[in-house]
Amino acid sequence: MAETDEVLMRQVAEGDLEQMSPLFARYQTPLYQFFRRQGLQPAESEDLAQEVFFRVLRARHTYHREAPFRAWIYQIARNVRTDHLRRAVRETQVDDEFGDTFVAKERRMDEVLQESETTAALRKALEQLPERKRELLLLSRYQGMKYREIATMMGCDVNTIKVRIHRSMQDLRQNFLALTERSAG
Repeated sequence: MAETDEVLMRQVAEGDLEQMSPLFARYQTPLYQFFRRQGLQPAESEDLAQEVFFRVLRARHTYHREAPFRAWIYQIARNVRTDHLRRAVRETQVDDEFGDTFVAKERRMDEVLQESETTAALRKALEQLPERKRELLLLSRYQGMKYREIATMMGCDVNTIKVRIHRSMQDLRQNFLALTERSAG
């Protein structure tokens, strides 16, 4: 029987670094998808997923035995993304105002054209949400995290998370309907 994430992480924290392999195998793809769904490019998403694992190794001694591993690793992923975005803002301020931004928008447009209209509209509706709401939906719907895990990660109670996710879904639905009505009309 496979060890739980928590057991494996405790072993890593105690110095058995080989136990990172099964954790890596379990979380590499979900972390990559988490970053992609946040609007990052494939190469960026791969790099950030790798960075999460480096930080897990560096912070292994801070892992609490009673904490759910999935909530802990996604908190690290959120921090990695935030750090990445801060670096990107600083680099953009130094770069030409139009150069990199234009190329990135052009790449995004090509990707949207390759997807079905419904998927593209849903992705666009998700991108229009404020970052906090988008993140909640990605964690709960796409990453399959339980409300309790998200509440632990965000430092609030489960009912607060339920309300926030419900409101985020309502906003997503409104954005999606507005986009599909515009394209149909």
